[in-house]
Amino acid sequence: MRSDVPIGTSLSGGLDSSTIIATISKLKATNDSIKTFSAVFPGFEQDESKHITQISNSFNIENFQVTPSADELIKTFEKLCYHQEEPFPSSSIFLQYKVFERASKQQVKVLLDGQGADEILGGYHKYIHWHLQQLIGRGKFSQLKNDIKIFKENNLTFNWGFKT
Repeated sequence: MRSDVPIGTSLSGGLDSSTIIATISKLKATNDSIKTFSAVFPGFEQDESKHITQISNSFNIENFQVTPSADELIKTFEKLCYHQEEPFPSSSIFLQYKVFERASKQQVKVLLDGQGADEILGGYHKYIHWHLQQLIGRGKFSQLKNDIKIFKENNLTFNWGFKT
């Protein structure tokens, strides 16, 4: 947390970025507001704006947002490929590029980020069925029943049935 330049972080509202915000908030020695940067997609089914706002309000942090478009991807594609220096499998690289670009405009040179915790720790509902399948594979049927009950009590949606 010691730096000669402002420190920020990306914020998606997921498990990894929210945990980093909580940790930074706990460890920071100054009252400077933490600047966070997010890609949002109003009206899109998987937009995480609600979670971003909830974390921003809970930790009293400043959030700067971008809403990348397909036109921007087309305009930026050659530059993006040049900087990436390798093939990339999805548009998430472009989204990250736009978030980092937004941070640069705010003179934030250091971003403390995490990648992968959501996938490893099941931070997305789409991973619930894999967890349940693992429990069946390990013969942990009482835990399976309990976990399904907990998911339903917490309104966590997941596709699960006999076929799964």
